[in-house]
Amino acid sequence: MRFTSLVLSACMLTACGGGGGDGGTQLSASQAAYESLVLSPGAVYQAQSSLPDSQQGKPIRGTHYFSDQSASLLKSPLTNGPQRLSVGAWSTVSPSLDLPASIYQQWILFKGTPYQLSQQGREIKYLGGRVVESILTSGGDVISSQTLHGWLANPLSGAVASAADLPAGIPLKLFSNTTLLKPSVAWLQGAAFLTVIWNLNTDKYLISTVGSDTNVLLPLFEGSTIQQKIDANTLSFAGDTTKYDLNNGSIKLAIGVNTGVTTYVANSPLFLGDATSGTYRTFYELGGNVYVGSVQKSGALISTENYNTNARESIQAALNF
Repeated sequence: MRFTSLVLSACMLTACGGGGGDGGTQLSASQAAYESLVLSPGAVYQAQSSLPDSQQGKPIRGTHYFSDQSASLLKSPLTNGPQRLSVGAWSTVSPSLDLPASIYQQWILFKGTPYQLSQQGREIKYLGGRVVESILTSGGDVISSQTLHGWLANPLSGAVASAADLPAGIPLKLFSNTTLLKPSVAWLQGAAFLTVIWNLNTDKYLISTVGSDTNVLLPLFEGSTIQQKIDANTLSFAGDTTKYDLNNGSIKLAIGVNTGVTTYVANSPLFLGDATSGTYRTFYELGGNVYVGSVQKSGALISTENYNTNARESIQAALNF
């Protein structure tokens, strides 16, 4: 099979000619490429999965799952102004499996209120040849915004079962467990995996739950302030290597942030694996409790992993369970 990485140039993904939505009359190269991915009837899909490895055989209903969610743009913002992304309900890719009991959720803190990101509107507008996506409250306030920076498009051909070197976020066990896919099914023409890269325009303050169910937001410390935990030398979070303290310079009070609550931010980025992530640990005081989270700072590059409609249909046709 062929699995070739295509990187769109920086020029193509900024304002190199054209520019719609703010007086432009034609799509820029960046906007045209974006619409080729998401403009209806096209769509991109984000997956969540729990599949057995090669020693466990085939999936069991009620134990394993393979689900995804679509996002598409019904009309072009070039001629119709800012548009809301149409985000579909989570659905199971295989009819033999059920949806999981709960879908993994991310939370964001904005003006004193935690929001589930998956439940907020996402607006696309074109500015000076660029593609800008904003996350909105139900009242239309901008929680966070980001500008399309680029993507890696990985066209697929040959047998579905022979896919390799898949980007993070794609269900890898689907391809490493040889019992899960029929060997004779080929990728449809135009099938591709995508890593979409965004440049944050705003600080993005995420808030985490410490429980196993990400649909329920639980505090890190109940009935306490951050300063009280610092004074007791107990401000830490499992997985971090730092005991946060004002005296050792590991954390500071954040001034003027849009969280709407007392917020402390670490001075050094989180260390994940063998590299720093560009994301900083945060602690929030909310409702008399201390919550933990992280901030992705304005200017940071973040990525999402998706596949397109042709890739989804190819995978469905190849499923062997």
